[in-house]
Amino acid sequence: MTRRAAYLAFLLVAGCCCARADEFYSLLPGALRDTQPLVDLRVRSQTTAQTGFSQDAQALLLRGRLGFRTGNLAHTSLLAEASLLTPLVSDYNSGLNGQTGYPSISDPENYELHRLQLENTSLPGTDLLLGRQRAPLDDQRFVGSSNWRMNENTLDSLRIINTSVPRLTVDLTYFNRFNRRTTAASPRLGALNGDSYLANIRYDTRWATVTVFDYLLSFKEMPTLSSRTAGARAVGEQPVGPVTFSYTASWARQNDYSNNPIHYRNDYRYVDLKGSYRQFSLTLGNEVLEGNGTIGLSTPMASFHSWDGWAGAFTTTPANGLNSRYSTVGYSAKGVGALQRLLVAATYYDFHSDRLSRRYGSELDLQLQGSWRSVTGLVEFADFASVNNATLGSSRSLWVEVDYVLARGR
Repeated sequence: MTRRAAYLAFLLVAGCCCARADEFYSLLPGALRDTQPLVDLRVRSQTTAQTGFSQDAQALLLRGRLGFRTGNLAHTSLLAEASLLTPLVSDYNSGLNGQTGYPSISDPENYELHRLQLENTSLPGTDLLLGRQRAPLDDQRFVGSSNWRMNENTLDSLRIINTSVPRLTVDLTYFNRFNRRTTAASPRLGALNGDSYLANIRYDTRWATVTVFDYLLSFKEMPTLSSRTAGARAVGEQPVGPVTFSYTASWARQNDYSNNPIHYRNDYRYVDLKGSYRQFSLTLGNEVLEGNGTIGLSTPMASFHSWDGWAGAFTTTPANGLNSRYSTVGYSAKGVGALQRLLVAATYYDFHSDRLSRRYGSELDLQLQGSWRSVTGLVEFADFASVNNATLGSSRSLWVEVDYVLARGR
């Protein structure tokens, strides 16, 4: 953070935490006693075959996130966490390891201080968070932690979350460093710096949670990613007889901001409708990211795996935009045998350009997930078939993963 912002934040935290010395020392043993370990372990195997490559990518990755969160001392707690990613099998192109003869799996070896944050709750209905932290917002389409990848996005930021007004949440963030998933591993793919602001205001109504947002991103190293995105979304669900309908609608407008040399304006539209009957569900959706032929709508901070197919063909929006139509059939149940929860899902995508309506291709995604206590097992398969588009190679990927999570913290 800038010196001025850090100084102001320090004064704010110090003012909120002020207490007599004798009171401080009397509370210290309780804060230490209530310290909670943070343990997040993952082992994942991934195999990817892609047109244009004679060899399949093979990765076996072990990740550990280890840390602690202290108990409260003068309404303040400290969270510290390290992230360690070790490839046990590394026959893949991480973007940094020089293995360009293999398809890409963007999980480079990495060892870093992942999070270091102070959280203060002394102001009524307010959380104040200062330091290196995650800041996932809404469905993480524009601002996400990207936890699917083995390395995660974080922000060096000051974040204020206020819930003092009933049904209203005001979430404001200033950050001047975006630590991308490859920050510690590579200067070339490292952090993006610049004064950026995130405003997200949510209000709960009877029919939906309505959110308005305004995200102003300024990146010195990659000015073409600097943008302002303002919009609104509504999320809710209603029972109709034995069927529960869940619905999401979102719209946003994005334009160039700060030091971006390209002047543009692109819109975002998203509609998702899900019907659930007992353990079964059917989802239909459509997402449009506009492109003007020169540049597509930019989402550099998104959690990409949740959007536009697991194969990751569209982590950057094409210049002519992206129109994605999809349908999902799912089964979800609790208490299946020894499993506390079981999830089975299949999703089909049809991809076109928003401008000129050119077909990009289609994708089929399959998922099987089960959880038992703190352990989750996952199998995913993605088959992306490119159509008449030399820039997008067809690919198939298979993931097998086991996670153990004791506690992750905010």
